[in-house]
Parts: sequence; structure tokens; C-alpha cells
Amino acid sequence: MEGEDDSRWSDWEESDGEGGQGSGAGRFLPLCVPSTSGAELFKTAAEALAHDASNNNFDVRRIVKELRVGFYDCMKLVNYVRESVAAGVLVTEASLVDGTDKAWMDDKYLIPFMENDSLLFELDGALGLDAESGDAEDPPAQSDSESTRVRALEEENEALRRAVQELRESLKVAGTFIDQADAPADRESASRLKNVRIDKNYFDSYAGFGIHREMLSDRPRMVAYRSAIELNASDLARGKDVLDVGCGTGILSMIAARAGARAVCAVDGSPAIAEAARAIVEENSLGSVVQVRGGLIEKEGTIPEGYKCDVIISEWMGYCLLYESMLFSVLHARDKYLRPGGCVMPDVARIHVAGCGEASVGSGFWDDVEGFSMRTVGKKLLERELRSQAHVVDVSGAWVNTSDAVVTEFDLCKVTADEVRSFSSEFELTQATGQGKIHALVVWFDTLFSARHCKTEEVVLTTGPREDKTHWAQTLLVLPEPVSALDREEALLCRMTFQQHSEDYRGLQIVLEYGTSRAKDGTYPHAAQFELV
Repeated sequence: MEGEDDSRWSDWEESDGEGGQGSGAGRFLPLCVPSTSGAELFKTAAEALAHDASNNNFDVRRIVKELRVGFYDCMKLVNYVRESVAAGVLVTEASLVDGTDKAWMDDKYLIPFMENDSLLFELDGALGLDAESGDAEDPPAQSDSESTRVRALEEENEALRRAVQELRESLKVAGTFIDQADAPADRESASRLKNVRIDKNYFDSYAGFGIHREMLSDRPRMVAYRSAIELNASDLARGKDVLDVGCGTGILSMIAARAGARAVCAVDGSPAIAEAARAIVEENSLGSVVQVRGGLIEKEGTIPEGYKCDVIISEWMGYCLLYESMLFSVLHARDKYLRPGGCVMPDVARIHVAGCGEASVGSGFWDDVEGFSMRTVGKKLLERELRSQAHVVDVSGAWVNTSDAVVTEFDLCKVTADEVRSFSSEFELTQATGQGKIHALVVWFDTLFSARHCKTEEVVLTTGPREDKTHWAQTLLVLPEPVSALDREEALLCRMTFQQHSEDYRGLQIVLEYGTSRAKDGTYPHAAQFELV
């Protein structure tokens, strides 16, 4: 879910106003100086870095030369030092150069630590990336082959300088780093930066307690997980090492501990909620069993080297099952930390679909408003607000007017990331006589704590429209045009394709192909694409 934008991403513009960042005022803050009102600002980036070298024994130019890093790594280094200095943590030149301190390499430091940090805009020139800076000494005499090689390097350096300059200018205009995936300088780093921002918004959205209260108040969710763990304690908890991926407030970890787990490792990517979970665990005197760790499960160091578990338990499901892409974290944990013969709980997930009548799209309301027709408004709302977007809504079972179909089923103990990332499925929907036109398809999911691993009692968590409501609700896909009511001999033939969103990897793109017939080449007469972002 989307979180608040970080204020450090806004206002990346240089001010020419009086007393601000005009050309006559110092605007470059040295790295080793905390950002305070009394800090001395320098007129050029080179002067600010020279101050660090002469007064703080921290020569950034020498560090960059020794580490042989590029533009994006220089950005990470600057932001890492800024953060460390603000926290009162000493960063030394020696620890960076000899590799003792590698924390700066984390992609999270692509996010600017300090708002309006002019130094980031001038890294190319200040650190010698600019071939026109004039700082380089005249080279000694060279052989013809050396001269040729040097000219080639100079041309390559000039191309890089131009690329960096283009990127820098685009950053000033756009006001953000996020939409720079097509920038000429280091597209891979720009793509990683985009994902860092997506992850930051995602985990920020889970840092507040409102969403956790909503999930903890979801009775079908809580009853299913508690029942599965407690009724099958001998299989899932007692004497077991349990890993809770995306632990949130730690509720599943504590249930597992209460059911007799030997040790529980609870991991959450939101530092704020991990800290809250740690406090909750201590509040319930379970600190000897449950250890909470903040950080991405995929990141080295979040989990101790050599760690193994018997059971992975996670409430990873998003809207339409796969929205938020948290399942990939669970699969990573399974492949890296689960012992042979261990299990992932829940261990089966199914996506279901059915057709819905006109009530599902709400257009009927506009047919008669105090005796007046407002169908024009209803039509515009459908065109502007519903189509092309997948909508998360509570769908009434009374709106469903076709049979159900299973789109796909995942065995979470075996499925691969690629099999989840993109897949297609064909299915048929039928109607009983008199059920009317099909205006939309509704998608929901079930997850199972199956008898394969829950030998005492199998438990099913369903989010279907005919069952008790959950915070996941259902996902509604409104058809471009309604499908006429089906005869007894007819079926609505469909192919549905799920794939990660091309711009936001935590989002979903769903392609629906459908019709009451199918061509010999396998194509369908109608198609629609939906996004869930």
C-alpha cells in the first residue's frame, strides 16, 4: 500500500532568491559537519570537500579514487556520511578505503538524506568526473599506443561526463530521482533507485498502527492463523524453530511461542513496526523465545549466517492475492532458511473468479434519481473511474451471477518466483437461466493450512464474496461492455494473465481475454487490461 512521500524527495531546486541559495551565498555543506544553523557553508562543492580533507582528515576525492566507484556509488557514500554525522557516528577514511565499513553500499543511501543537498548536484565536477574541470595535471610523454589508449579513455570520460550532466539537469527539472529509469547514466542503478523508493513507501505504509489494527480486527484472518497453529501445534510449533516473515506487531510469532515453539525469529522490513513488535514481545514476557529483527529478509545481515528453521509462517497475501509482491520474500526465505522437510504456512493458495451483474458496478443508481434519468453520469463514471483499473471493493454474494472457477493454485512449498511473477490460465463460467448480463468479474483468493502439514485439522482462510468479510475484500474487474446473458448451452470462455506491473513491481497487471467463442488460432473476440497499483 502506498505510504506518504518522504519530504526529503521534494523541492530539489536551486533558489536564486535573496538570502537563499543564490550565486553569492554559500550553499555547500561539508560532509563531516552536522546540518545546523551555525554550520559554515561554502560557495563551491570543491571548497566544502577541501574543508573536510584539511579539518576532519576525511578526503572524499581520495576515498573515491581508492574505491574506484562511479556516480551512483558516490551518491550513496555522501548520503551515508550525512546520516552517520547527523547521528553522531564517526566515519573514518581508513575504514571506508580498507573495506571495514561497507554499510554505505546499501541502496537505501541512494535516497537523499538531507533536503536540498547541493553537493549531490555537483558530484561530477567536485570529484573529478568532469573532464573539463581543469584539475588534472598535464600527463607525461606517452608512446603512440599509450596515447591511443588515453584518447579512448578521454572520449569515454567525456561521454560519461555528458551523460551525468544530462542526468543532473533532468533531476533538477523533475524534482525527483524516481522517474529516471531511462536516464543515460547507469540505468540499472536508476532502476534500483526506483525500487528503493517503492519499498520505502510500502514499508512506511505499514509503520503506522491503523493498518495493523485493521488486520488484527479481521476475525476470519486471525481465527484461521490461530486455529491452524494451535490445533496443529505438534506439527507447526512445539519444539520447532519458526520464522515469521513480515511479522508486523508480532502476533503470529507470539501465538507460535504460546503453542510451544522452541525459538521464533520474527522479521519485518519496517524498522518502526519492528521496534514496536520488539516492545510488544517484551510486554508479554516472550523475549526468551521470540527475537524480532528489523530489515529486509533478502538483505544480508538481517538473518544470522547459518540460520535454519522448521516452519515459515507468514501473512503475506495482498489484494487479489499477489498485490504487494510479498510472496517473493517468503519464497526467498523458504529457499534460503527452511530445513529439508520443513513447511511454509499457509502452504496452498488459490485464486478464484466469477461473473457479476449490474449491481456490482453501481450504474443502476443513476437510472432513476427522484424520477430523473442520469445515465449520462453513470456512463461517464464507468468510463473514467472503473475501466482499466482493478477495484478493491466488498462484493455482495447476491451480485454474483455465474459459476465460480479456479484461476490458479500455488503450492507454496514448491512454486518458483518466476511461476508467480507471470502466468496465464483459461477457464469457463456458466449461468443459470435468468441471471442477466455479466458486467464484471470478481476475483478473490483462499489460502489453506492443508492436511499435508496440519495433520490434526486442516484450516482454510477464504476471502470469497459469499463468506464473512475480510480486510482484503475482493477485486472487481469491470468489462468494457457487458456480456449478454448466457444460454444453458453457452459458457463465457476466458483467459486471464497475471504479471508484475512494469512500473511498480509491487503492483499487478491483469489481462483478460474473453468471449462466448474462441477462434481456431486460440484468440478471443474481446480483451481488456487492468492495473492494481
